[in-house]
Amino acid sequence: HSSYEGFGYSTVGGDTDRPQALARTVMEGLKRARRKGLNAEEFRRKKKKAIRGFLGTFDSPESSAMLFAHFHMLGVNIFDYFRTMNRLSVDDANERLRSHLNPKNCVVSTVLPLKGKR
Repeated sequence: HSSYEGFGYSTVGGDTDRPQALARTVMEGLKRARRKGLNAEEFRRKKKKAIRGFLGTFDSPESSAMLFAHFHMLGVNIFDYFRTMNRLSVDDANERLRSHLNPKNCVVSTVLPLKGKR
């Protein structure tokens, strides 16, 4: 997953001899995730883990510098991330999940071998 101010995208991929079946399976999984949403308790645990990981970055000067530079290049105040993570609710996350995993916004790209080159 990659996210920027105002948009984000996710990629799913894999090597397979059956790319259409993989695409169908992925799309079914996305639809199921939209329908079920996130489990509140699991969300709380993952959120705490993400916040701890973010704070742990500051244990290393090199990691801190890289994180500051990354957020600066995105035009985001690094401390806004922390505040946003603390305020984020499971309802907020489910709303974003449902809009982000909209099948109308999905694209399937298949890379196939040249004919006769298999």
